[in-house]
Amino acid sequence: MSANKRPQGGGILPSNILKSLDELMDRINEGCSSSATEGTSTLPIMALLVGTNEGIPLSRSYGNIYNHQQTFISDEVLSSIETIWATLPSAIPPHVKNVMALCRRETNDENSSSKNKNNTGPLKKEEPNVPNLKDPPHPLLSHLGLGDHVKSTIAFYDHLTLIHVHIAPLVVTILASSDPSTNIGAIKLIAIPYLNELLEPVKIAMARLRYKFISGGANSEMMMMMMQNSLGDSSSGYYHG
Repeated sequence: MSANKRPQGGGILPSNILKSLDELMDRINEGCSSSATEGTSTLPIMALLVGTNEGIPLSRSYGNIYNHQQTFISDEVLSSIETIWATLPSAIPPHVKNVMALCRRETNDENSSSKNKNNTGPLKKEEPNVPNLKDPPHPLLSHLGLGDHVKSTIAFYDHLTLIHVHIAPLVVTILASSDPSTNIGAIKLIAIPYLNELLEPVKIAMARLRYKFISGGANSEMMMMMMQNSLGDSSSGYYHG
């Protein structure tokens, strides 16, 4: 990436969600930054990446406010964050998650079928089940007695700070400035509740597509089309600003 060219955001998420992610960045950069009064251009957040905990990138957001730090972000580093580092909060191989998700769905189907057989009254049409969004327990945390799932992680480097927010099956990575004035706590306080609400339809769509894929109901091309259609329907009317 050129050192004097600002990167362009985008992705396969609906345009209203992409817009809301940019606006979230602007809100944090305006609200958590002391640079505006000091006359400098150092802002708390450089980029916001959304992907799955299996390493599939979905979107990149850079906000609408110019940030000179963004011109030095390497595309190679971003790709590594999206495809490798973002899988660490889950730490469960994709095939293991797929098998467990399929087993849970089959168990739910059997229980539903059993209830219908034992019911002597008229059968009621049930709404389609929303797949279980919970990941299997993290293999390291559970043994240490620290809970079952990683909710967020923070890694500090010389030139940036990485904040991984795990909203299974999604991982949102916030690339924050390494400047000592960057308030990581304030960033998390604003971002996490907003991201949980904004990305709820994306979580549900991803869980449904995962089940369709592992049960043989869709190939990779169909998955992409179905995902865009599902997200377009479920995210309509969502918060824009």
